[in-house]
Amino acid sequence: MAGTEAAHPEAFHSAEEIDGIVRRIIQQVLGDARVSHRELSDLWCDQILERSLKEVSSLGRPFKYMATCVISKQPGTLDTAATAFWDTQYDSLCCCRLGNGSIDCIV
Repeated sequence: MAGTEAAHPEAFHSAEEIDGIVRRIIQQVLGDARVSHRELSDLWCDQILERSLKEVSSLGRPFKYMATCVISKQPGTLDTAATAFWDTQYDSLCCCRLGNGSIDCIV
């Protein structure tokens, strides 16, 4: 471990840990839903983001979190991209994609 990570290992978490939290919340919110109307998709996105950020924040790590959520009907294609300018020693990105055969969700 280097720098701050060695001094404060409790302050760091893995992308896998965050991915697991977000996947569980997506499954709780979407379940096996089969339709996606805009109003319903907006509600689902709000619920997924609110619950995810609340749970990740409750880990008590000294970080700021940003999140976006996209819900799209299947079949179809949904291309996304993320770019950022950050300090690669301390900053990180986690992208979670989960579908249920009818709806895709990317957080």
